[in-house]
Amino acid sequence: MLPEIEIFPSRAIIKMKTDPKFFHAGNSLHGSIYFKMLDDASYFAAQSIVSDFFILTSNYNVHLYRPIGEDELTAEGEVVSMSKSIVTASSKLYNSSGKLCASGTGAFAKSSIPIDQAKGY
Repeated sequence: MLPEIEIFPSRAIIKMKTDPKFFHAGNSLHGSIYFKMLDDASYFAAQSIVSDFFILTSNYNVHLYRPIGEDELTAEGEVVSMSKSIVTASSKLYNSSGKLCASGTGAFAKSSIPIDQAKGY
């Protein structure tokens, strides 16, 4: 199942069902998938307010709170602050019961690539 993505000014929401092929030996979702959902939610929130250049994740910190099995997840990202060249955004990852499973915060830097030339964007 492909993720559903909704983008608003300074916010983004990503919904996705887990896939057991991404579970580790402990039979729960691998941390790289937590990171991907958190980073993407923060990224799209940040890119929603930068209209001239494509942005890149320059750092991202993740906190994992609980294991995730087969479930439907929601990552919610929002912009925290913006300077001339860096946007800081945070996100939270919830399971279908509404329990917080992970959170993250990252910095996103403007690249030299004009947004209209960003391949596939």
